[in-house]
Amino acid sequence: MLDGDLDAEIRRPPHQIHGAQGDEQRDGPPRARAQFLHYGLQTTCGCWTATIGVIAIQGLLWSGDYGNIDRPINAKWSENVSRVLPIATVTAALGEWASGTGPLYRRLADGLEAAVDHGRIPIGAGLPPERHLATALSVSRSTVVAAFDALKRAGRLEARQGSGTWVRGHARPPDEGNLELVEELEGHAILRDLSGRPTQTVEFTAAAVDCAPEVTTAIVGLSGDEVSMWSRGHGYSPQGYEGLRDVIAQRLTGMGLETNTAQVLITSGATQAVLLTARLYLEPGAPAVLETPSYAGAIDVLHAEGARLLSVDMDSSGARTDQLAELMTRSLPRMVYLVPDFHNPSGVVLSQRRREEVARLAADYHVPVVEDIVQRELWLDEPPPPPIATFDPDAPVLTVGSMSKVFWGGLRLGWIRGSETTIARLARLKAVDDFGTPAIAQLVSAKLLPQIDTTAAWRRTELRRRFEVLEDAVARHLPEWTCPRPAGGLSAWAKLPSPCADELVRRAESHGVAVVPGSTFAVDHNRHTDRLRLPFVAPPHVIEEGIRRLARAWAEIDGRDTVMPPQSVVV
Repeated sequence: MLDGDLDAEIRRPPHQIHGAQGDEQRDGPPRARAQFLHYGLQTTCGCWTATIGVIAIQGLLWSGDYGNIDRPINAKWSENVSRVLPIATVTAALGEWASGTGPLYRRLADGLEAAVDHGRIPIGAGLPPERHLATALSVSRSTVVAAFDALKRAGRLEARQGSGTWVRGHARPPDEGNLELVEELEGHAILRDLSGRPTQTVEFTAAAVDCAPEVTTAIVGLSGDEVSMWSRGHGYSPQGYEGLRDVIAQRLTGMGLETNTAQVLITSGATQAVLLTARLYLEPGAPAVLETPSYAGAIDVLHAEGARLLSVDMDSSGARTDQLAELMTRSLPRMVYLVPDFHNPSGVVLSQRRREEVARLAADYHVPVVEDIVQRELWLDEPPPPPIATFDPDAPVLTVGSMSKVFWGGLRLGWIRGSETTIARLARLKAVDDFGTPAIAQLVSAKLLPQIDTTAAWRRTELRRRFEVLEDAVARHLPEWTCPRPAGGLSAWAKLPSPCADELVRRAESHGVAVVPGSTFAVDHNRHTDRLRLPFVAPPHVIEEGIRRLARAWAEIDGRDTVMPPQSVVV
């Protein structure tokens, strides 16, 4: 899945989800029950402590315009089910699909399944294109894609070559147990290696790094005194371990951003940091601004909070501040989210002049800006300018950082830097969410952070080498493509000769390679269809084989023959 995309836990009340239709009771059969996966991974390289919980949720049923839900409505469509349903029909049949808890894609999948089970969507019908359905539901396309994929794994939907996605009946015999949960576990890239089943799929879906040696050393090196000092109390600390906050404050001060310990909040990853700021500033229907393309996890978080998303374009200098200024005047957004340092997915750096302009706009319009600097240390050529917040200390700019991009994707620890008042408010929201980031992760991070410059230098050397492998493989196997060198980060923003990335992704799956289309990162769902995000974080031989397989899939679209058989690869 996408970087940080499906592991975010969205726990908003139904009335705060954009598109939810209230909570009134309706007559009908018992409410459909579904299951979703709630998981947290804590650890360390080589020694996993996994917490996997299964939580029951209820998908509310809605009779819509079809009268009493007890009455079979399949008859309406019984004469003509082999057709693609209108979007209005599908959205009406879904009803209150956004009610409940859990990831947004899972709620949508449950809503579709319930609509089929109760006859509001007939078996054999075709569903609207993913992008169109996403627009109608006010969610990102990646949410719809993930929901469809979950239902395909469960045998409830099928993809037909050249004709879209179609509804199937119950394909699972009753004695196979909770196959849906097992298949969903296997479908998570993060958990795949835990299943004990080898995979031959090359994963180009997650821009996440493998474990740096320093992580293991830090864990093994934890002393009894360090652990016992923390464990004397109950362990709840919403704002975070003071020793870690102090180390982060010192590092930010070294960047030119004067910071004290009270201005730092520890979070369970950068995605939670974005989620908390969205909960603080947004309400359903409130405008929020992002770049397009943008980090898919942020798009989904803001959608889940019910925000009305506005976008600014990007060029070689980063986000267009002229467009941002226009939106500030015309729409007065409640929040702006930007990735100034080695932007995900494009790898572009926001210029210093534009950083100054963003800080000025935030101060002039009193609009909070969240700057996501999680990839700040990962330059390929030269370091980025100072953070946006340094250009106006009084501007409402919040700075988000993370441990996972330098040290290890599995070290889910991030932070937010802001004013003391804002951090205190965010800490109260975090207390409602999880009472605090796991203590051991904080202790390990406090030992790791002082050596981040050394680890980052090693990581940059590895990333340069792996990008060169990617660049060379694309040039040899896919010469029609453009694969520009990013200024930094973990992925390249490859350009195809034609806007067919979504189709290519579907074909690539059958060739044993998983990749994310550019439309996943589009704020308005219908852009960047000629782009793919290609992470260069895997071992070189895996990158090479992944591009070979992509070339085979591309050959089917491009209409040329290929003689490159897939090779076995240890992923």
